[in-house]
Amino acid sequence: PGYGDIVPVKDITAIKNSVRTILLTSYGEKPFQPDFGSNITQFLFEPSNPITISLMREEIKRSIKDHEPRVVVRNVSVTDESDSNAISISVTVLVINSQQIVDISLYLERTR
Repeated sequence: PGYGDIVPVKDITAIKNSVRTILLTSYGEKPFQPDFGSNITQFLFEPSNPITISLMREEIKRSIKDHEPRVVVRNVSVTDESDSNAISISVTVLVINSQQIVDISLYLERTR
């Protein structure tokens, strides 16, 4: 901190990082908090169909609602990109304190 090489994140950037962390953390991965995170990575190897996409949307909404009290989820868009073996996720949230709408994007790839 004395050298200025570590800059703390604040406001919208902190919220974006928090939501990304929640979505990319699997249950049981965080010590002493087995219920923290989401299971969206489990859907990567499931067949891509409307049911799987719907379950993924619900998991994202539930995870953010349970673990990030500073936001309200407005919209979740999940797009299957079968050609590149990936899933594109876009989450639109409303920041409660500032009433600002924020878009958060994730790109999940299947790896072996």
